[in-house]
Amino acid sequence: MKTQSTKILLIINSMLMIIIIALLLLLNYDTLKNKFVMEPSTDSFETTYEDYPEEMYYPQQDTIEIDFNRLKNDEIPLPTEIIEKIETELEDFNWNQEFGQEDVYSLYHETIFTQQFPSEPTPFKKLIVIIFSNNTANLCHAACGRVSLFEFQKQCEYWMMTNKHLAFGSGSDWAMEPEGCEIVRIGTNNKYAAIIHTSYSGNGGHDMETKTVFTEVADGFEPVFEFISYEHYNDYPQDVEYIEGYSCMRIVTSNKAYFDIETKSYAAEWNENNFGEIKHFIFNGKEYVEAFLPAREQE
Repeated sequence: MKTQSTKILLIINSMLMIIIIALLLLLNYDTLKNKFVMEPSTDSFETTYEDYPEEMYYPQQDTIEIDFNRLKNDEIPLPTEIIEKIETELEDFNWNQEFGQEDVYSLYHETIFTQQFPSEPTPFKKLIVIIFSNNTANLCHAACGRVSLFEFQKQCEYWMMTNKHLAFGSGSDWAMEPEGCEIVRIGTNNKYAAIIHTSYSGNGGHDMETKTVFTEVADGFEPVFEFISYEHYNDYPQDVEYIEGYSCMRIVTSNKAYFDIETKSYAAEWNENNFGEIKHFIFNGKEYVEAFLPAREQE
């Protein structure tokens, strides 16, 4: 009888122990999970789109040292009111995301170009300002700074910002400023474009200068035409077709919403009969594409 009671007691004790262990596991589930299960870290980046998991989001730092001193350029004087408005926009922009870096120590911003547009007298004249920005750690051969455009119009005694395009394009290699900037009329109704002139050198003696045309299209301020204005190879590559030396580009004024663009080598003449040397480009609603003239027009 005593043996039977002992067996029952052991069974009850065993069941109680199992219940206690189960309760302890349930009560400490989160602690045990964090200790033994490794989860991927999300400190460095977050996925922005479910469809594109490789595209990362970098939160904007509030500890970046920003140098605005170069916005005040003695050769390109700007009203203090305009500089302050530009500073606000540049400070609010997410440069971590633009440069694809979690930690950006410091930035500098520099006024590199201004122009009134259109050039002829009009009550709707605009002041276009182009700013060059760079991350001070972004200084290798393949590194490029960014260019931003700000549009102002004077209303009574105040300058109003009427448009802005931050980090719409890039500068030259080695994180240098563009070689030059232009604001040109690209279509009817005073539609304008920014032409950014950049340079590149590398790959064993390959030198190249490029003019990229940016203008407003449905998706924003986008590159619509890219033109190599100079190219040279120290050793001629047999498998590459290119024009040695300088080339020229011009915009053909018309009544089209977007004017046509023509290009030629430097030595060729701007001659309407010189069809073999002159290339003609038209806007297709998104970008400029080459238009091949009918044979009868080339005679």
